Amino acid sequence: MILKNRSIDHSKDEFFACVEPTGVVYKNARERIFFYTFVNALLCFDMYEEVTEAPMELRSSSGDLQTILKAITDPLEYELTLLMFFKYHEMALAAFKLYRINQKIEEHSEDISPETKLKMSILKHALDLKAKADSMKESKVSQNFEVPVESMNPGSLISRIKLCKDSNYNWEKYLRLLNGDDFVNKALNNIGLD
Repeated sequence: MILKNRSIDHSKDEFFACVEPTGVVYKNARERIFFYTFVNALLCFDMYEEVTEAPMELRSSSGDLQTILKAITDPLEYELTLLMFFKYHEMALAAFKLYRINQKIEEHSEDISPETKLKMSILKHALDLKAKADSMKESKVSQNFEVPVESMNPGSLISRIKLCKDSNYNWEKYLRLLNGDDFVNKALNNIGLD
């Protein structure tokens, strides 16, 4: 156990700042939870007519956790992932449900009355505001602990789903896209070969 042997700085307010001051491992663990949860969910909907036809490894929380843990090579990230899994997995599942609802709305937008569209828009913005308020409370971290992607509102999580698709379900490319470092795609876009 890596955390057992680590000295913990009790002067920090944020738990993960106490055990991992750079935030890199924390970010990788968090983003890996989002990435593999979204990828498994997307594969269920893309590859199967009915989600219930998909193998349990793709559609269960334990399957998501197993996929994530298999992809981790850093022992500290492994342990942090186990500590954070439930929280970020639940956020990812909620965001994916909202993503699917938005897809259905777009598919049937001509059938929805303007009043219903307005109500749904207000509800979506209210959820975004609540999530931003929650993330502001959560992002009060110490000066020595940097969390590169702080926004955890539904909109930012849905944008991560789109990044999963844009990365062709590739973890390394997803991280580059998330950090805005995908030089290959930027170069191809600049010369018109995307």
